[in-house]
Amino acid sequence: MPQDISVRRLGLEESVSKAVQQLYDLDSNRLTPGEDYRINVQGSKKPYWTEDKAEEPLFSYVNERELQRPTYHSFISLLDNYSSETGEAEVL
Repeated sequence: MPQDISVRRLGLEESVSKAVQQLYDLDSNRLTPGEDYRINVQGSKKPYWTEDKAEEPLFSYVNERELQRPTYHSFISLLDNYSSETGEAEVL
């Protein structure tokens, strides 16, 4: 029988939640929802759906000036050599 390693059983649920909240609280570069960006949820997504059924983009607005903040600028810089194709080497 498989071992129960659930987050709840191990008592990690609260500590993981606290850790995520701590990271959020420490994020001095975070954007403000509704001000710096707007999300268009367009209904819902079922776990068993294998494709994205949304007709419109997830983000309806992003203040691109805010993407110059250090965290976002560094992340975007990493994407210039990213290839989503499996088995394809990255170009550095």
